[in-house]
Amino acid sequence: MLVGFDLPYGYPVGFARWMDRRSDVSPWRMTWDAISSRYEDNGRNLNNRFAVASELNALCGADSYGPFWCAPVAQVTATLPPRMKGYLEFPYPMPDGSTLGDLRICDARFRAAGLNIHTCWHLLGTGSVGGQGVAGIPYVAELRDHPNLAPYSKVWPFETGFTDRPTSPEGPAIVHAEIWPRVAESLMNPRVRIKDRAQVIAVVEWARRLDAVGGLGAYFDKPDDLSSEDASTAIREEGWILGTP
Repeated sequence: MLVGFDLPYGYPVGFARWMDRRSDVSPWRMTWDAISSRYEDNGRNLNNRFAVASELNALCGADSYGPFWCAPVAQVTATLPPRMKGYLEFPYPMPDGSTLGDLRICDARFRAAGLNIHTCWHLLGTGSVGGQGVAGIPYVAELRDHPNLAPYSKVWPFETGFTDRPTSPEGPAIVHAEIWPRVAESLMNPRVRIKDRAQVIAVVEWARRLDAVGGLGAYFDKPDDLSSEDASTAIREEGWILGTP
């Protein structure tokens, strides 16, 4: 089973090592755990995603704004600004002199292909995906770690690496993969009135068609022009979007 969510599963390289300073887990999991341990929501669909982002920003430098940005006025803090312009810029300086990028490697490849993917640091507003990441990662982690599912579950490419065979031939197997609906834009049905619904249906149809002809596995493999160093960065920390050009 392929399970995908339209939200970032990782952040630009260099972010994870500031998350609670753990050494017993991989960088990507360090970020997942840092977010999951802080995130809360309730039955009224209220959550603390802006407070979580503010806390994570503080781990990256308590006396400055960012790298997460864009919060409602009531949620602005000493580390979380209402917008990016005038408050922070990228490359974002870290306390040790290193910097964080605005985009992951896979995001930059979409931009290079002319597709305006948004940065995972942008929390609120049209096209923003940062809020979905903070609110969604805890649920992806919960699915991945559920006692009934964990023995069969892997998150691509963090736990599988880049490979055209992310599952064993025996099964059962569950592969979690980050998706972006723009990869299936040509399959969107204009008669479906709710855009998000049309996008989900299109991605499912895209994957189904590829799988039916044995072509889906290739999308889990390393792109031929991706360097070994960049592949390692994606596997350890940043993640990858299924269908990245």
